[in-house]
Amino acid sequence: MASSSSHDVLPHCGLNDSDLVECLSDSTGDRNNVILDTSCDSTANNEVEEFIEGFDDSFSNSAQLWIPNLPDTNLKPYPGQRFSELEDACTFYTNYATTVGFNVRRETQRVRGSIVVHKYVVCSKSGTHDTSMSIISDNSSELSHVSASVGGPIKKKRKTVTKKCGCNAKIVIKNDGNGHFVIDRFIEVHNHPMVTEFGKQFLRANRSMNAVHRKFVVDAATTNLGSYRAHALFKSLTGRQSYDVFGDVISFDATYRKNKYGMVFVPFIGFDNHWKSITFAACLLNHEDITNFTWACEMFLKVFQRPPWCLITDQCPAMKVTIAETFPDSVVHRYCMWHIMQKFPAKIGAVFCAESEFMKKLNKFVWSSHISVAEFEEGSSSVLKEFELSEHIWLNDLYEMRKSWIPAFFRDKPMGVIENYVKVRKF
Repeated sequence: MASSSSHDVLPHCGLNDSDLVECLSDSTGDRNNVILDTSCDSTANNEVEEFIEGFDDSFSNSAQLWIPNLPDTNLKPYPGQRFSELEDACTFYTNYATTVGFNVRRETQRVRGSIVVHKYVVCSKSGTHDTSMSIISDNSSELSHVSASVGGPIKKKRKTVTKKCGCNAKIVIKNDGNGHFVIDRFIEVHNHPMVTEFGKQFLRANRSMNAVHRKFVVDAATTNLGSYRAHALFKSLTGRQSYDVFGDVISFDATYRKNKYGMVFVPFIGFDNHWKSITFAACLLNHEDITNFTWACEMFLKVFQRPPWCLITDQCPAMKVTIAETFPDSVVHRYCMWHIMQKFPAKIGAVFCAESEFMKKLNKFVWSSHISVAEFEEGSSSVLKEFELSEHIWLNDLYEMRKSWIPAFFRDKPMGVIENYVKVRKF
């Protein structure tokens, strides 16, 4: 048997029935996703179809057949295997399918009275793709008026991502008449490859929600969040693990509003190693005051057990007081440069900022993290004097708090994450 990197390929030309029986039915040999190459000639195709009971003509369209690789034979079903309950048999085959890499579907069943006599559990790719058309029933639609004018109904294709290919892999479960269920038939061979190890997480059996997940979705729906935003919020609940790795620098941003309820939405945001934003936590506050901010910060410390190295906020005085009282002295509090620079046109004049060289010359000293404190103070003062803004009250207030937002005062600290946060806010 010739081996490849992921499959064993068996050319069918020249194989007799005994060879084929051995390669299909030997449960002790190493199958490694055995592939039967049936592309040699039409005679070989006919032999395979006649040998494998239950396979239909769709296999003539497939060049190869796959036998899943399963090192642990205890997880594989076999004819004669007994179960006390029908559900146990179905679950066993579902777990087998998930392990080797395919989805299953519970197909038809034969019932005698109220007793299930036979139950079919098949590969999800069994059958053929339904290409039937569904007629648009909305008589008021624009398409319906067009169809009436041309003398016939307009048909619309049913949107689906189903990829049925006539696979006949399945088990048939039979009631033995004594209250037990037995696997009467097991067809192991597929006419399609199994999913990769990475793809197994997306199998239907691995996408189920437990009771906690379902309750979360229901609660989200009752608050008008919707399924999409509920999913996004649920993903953010992994913030504890992310905070342990990326929680050195976070943004405490209270500039968002909930228009419907008039509450303040306050997210705690950081960045991962791909410079993508991460929401560690979030809260809704009634007001922007010391009492509400203190509660938010205390709850944050209670959940995450340790403070961040640096907190970025806007210039809210209540936030400044809260951070000084709630967090230890080792936490660096810095104002967001993006918020500050956004205020320049409103405070100085939009036309002046746009048409003069003031912003260009000032940014040379404000944004640079490679100059010393003395160079910043000398350069910024010269720019203010040049444009006669040395007595501007708001600019003087910014200069007084320069140690909280000018990069030159943070040269001895790794502020790359903060600079990236500002760049993201700019765009």
